[in-house]
Amino acid sequence: MLLVAVVQPVLHVDFSVLAASAAQIELESTQNELEKTDLELMKTIIGEKTGAYILDKAEALGVPCERVTVTCTVGEDGVPYPSAVSITGAPGGEERRLLARIIEADLAIPEECQTYESGDGAS
Repeated sequence: MLLVAVVQPVLHVDFSVLAASAAQIELESTQNELEKTDLELMKTIIGEKTGAYILDKAEALGVPCERVTVTCTVGEDGVPYPSAVSITGAPGGEERRLLARIIEADLAIPEECQTYESGDGAS
């Protein structure tokens, strides 16, 4: 009798409901992974496009740049935006200050979030 009491609930389990629940959990997990991948892809695209924009501006000013690396941050609204930039090869002086002002005005990246390094590794 005890065996019947233990086995009886198992006999009435709706396995289709269990399978649907397992599929739903797997779907949600996959969806979360896709959202993370999409966000990383958006950050990469925004970083690359912003870097190309900065290189174009630098070239128009006659400022030589070897490399531009843009860091993106995800805002409270879940949308990534360029938040910092590192520029290698840009000279110092007035050219750098002008480029820094353009980056701040056009891209809202404050000067304190911009780093400049000469091509030899010195800042």
